[in-house]
Amino acid sequence: MASERETRKRDEILDRALLLFFEKGISSLSMEGIAAAVGVSKATLYKYFPKKELLGMAAIERRIGLLAQRLDQINAVPGISFPERLHGFFEAINEIIRPAIPVFMRDITKDAPWLWPQIEKMRAEEIFPRLAQLIRDGRELGFIREDMDAVAAATMLIAIAERVAQPEFLLSLPVPPGEALQLVIGVLLGGILSERGRQLFNAVQVPAPGPREES
Repeated sequence: MASERETRKRDEILDRALLLFFEKGISSLSMEGIAAAVGVSKATLYKYFPKKELLGMAAIERRIGLLAQRLDQINAVPGISFPERLHGFFEAINEIIRPAIPVFMRDITKDAPWLWPQIEKMRAEEIFPRLAQLIRDGRELGFIREDMDAVAAATMLIAIAERVAQPEFLLSLPVPPGEALQLVIGVLLGGILSERGRQLFNAVQVPAPGPREES
């Protein structure tokens, strides 16, 4: 079992590698180059990640895990309203996922397609249950359309997200890559919110869920 110190070191390498991947992509980087850029020896990098593929997968897990953590933090804010939860949910997705779109996601499509199944798997495991519960809660409170079955709606939203979040689709939209995810979120929300939900969602300010992890 890894010690606490080793776990911290591994997470530190992942966080630095993620920023590097977002800036330069993954295919153009060698393990030697990654080690130099994140400030560790090649031996140390290989100790934690024997292959670049493993580093890439771990980086994806780290990012989606961070998103799930942020969603749980938002839900745990005392007295938080449903519109605030919904707004915070999509703000977190936008903040954590959007930096990956311009370079990293394009790179996955062209040169690292083996990462995409991992992204889809983790999204289904970590994001789907939280989205289904959010829709269920919103319907009970009158913010989500009454005819929306929570599980069916979440399933459809995830299916749509799996299509529109494909790098080639986002990059094909006639807007800058950094704005594409915001556009998609707006379209998705328009179909599930009640009129009351749309009004309050547009008016609400997202609460601060507590200190945010830098990555």
